[in-house]
Amino acid sequence: MSFDWLQNLRPSSTSSGRKLRKPRSHRMTGALVQAAKLEPRVLLSAMPIGPEFQVNTFTTGAQGTNTETGRRLAMDAAGNFVVVWSSNGQDGSGAGIYAQRYDADGVALGGEFQVNTYTTNNQLRASVAMDADGDFVVTWESFGQDGDFYGVYAQRFDAAAVAQGTEFQVNDYTTGFQYQSQVAMDDAGNFVVTWTSGEFDVNGFTDVLARRYDADGTALGGAFRVNTYTTNTQWYSTVAMDADGDFVIAWQTERAPGPYGVYAQRYTSAGTAVGSEFGVSSGRPKVAMSSSGDFVIVTEALGNVVVRPYSANGTPQGAAIPVETFSLGSDFDADVAINDDGSFV
Repeated sequence: MSFDWLQNLRPSSTSSGRKLRKPRSHRMTGALVQAAKLEPRVLLSAMPIGPEFQVNTFTTGAQGTNTETGRRLAMDAAGNFVVVWSSNGQDGSGAGIYAQRYDADGVALGGEFQVNTYTTNNQLRASVAMDADGDFVVTWESFGQDGDFYGVYAQRFDAAAVAQGTEFQVNDYTTGFQYQSQVAMDDAGNFVVTWTSGEFDVNGFTDVLARRYDADGTALGGAFRVNTYTTNTQWYSTVAMDADGDFVIAWQTERAPGPYGVYAQRYTSAGTAVGSEFGVSSGRPKVAMSSSGDFVIVTEALGNVVVRPYSANGTPQGAAIPVETFSLGSDFDADVAINDDGSFV
């Protein structure tokens, strides 16, 4: 069975440099299950397309992702996708960041390749985002590269996985730890990176910082603090962006509802905060945003996974939806994805 989800999207440039969005198309083989469209319904079943497959080809040492943060898979408008991870020992000095591309049918496009060029010590916690044409950006944290503990770095690639420029440092403040990076990208290739930092806090706690970039990788200003509540620790950020570059950032905070509350802040494509930060739930968050700006935030804490849908103007769409309530242990690393009509999984 085949489904045309979306119309074909191929951005083109205007005289102002902003790419225009054209129709795009997604094709999916197998069975499609309609999930919740910003209202409390439950995904009943789904048909796998082919068997599970191994992504990494280098198998010595640990190959994996990190449960603390990072979005490790990104997809373009045609269904092509890329997976990123940390590989321990492959580059000869601690862990490095690697990636593997696939077409929409799940066929590997070339072999796995190393993302980072600086290889001394550990490079960890990769995150990836992709635009409508398949260009993508990877972020990670690198130990010692910025001169003091961990710093946040990024590398841009075109749709053929050719590196665009060199890897670059995202954080401009280098004292202490800069880590737990996340990245989101709009349809034109503009992107925003978030991370945890102690830059603005003199009491030894951390804040969530963000920095915006255009599609050429040019920084649009310096890093800015996302959270306005600054008491105690703010960390574990997650970010999502719509087709036009509007974005939302969510994070975990030592603030009610607690002990680890989740708050979020919406932004325009120019990086201007929309309204004030707002409470979502408690736990550790992940966020996904549709091309039109509707978004969902999933949280997990102490064996409870819940998802909260919002319209593009930030209005909650009903109550939080319980996803999993197994209480004999802890559930970790919940994640969420959304398509253009607002259905999510």
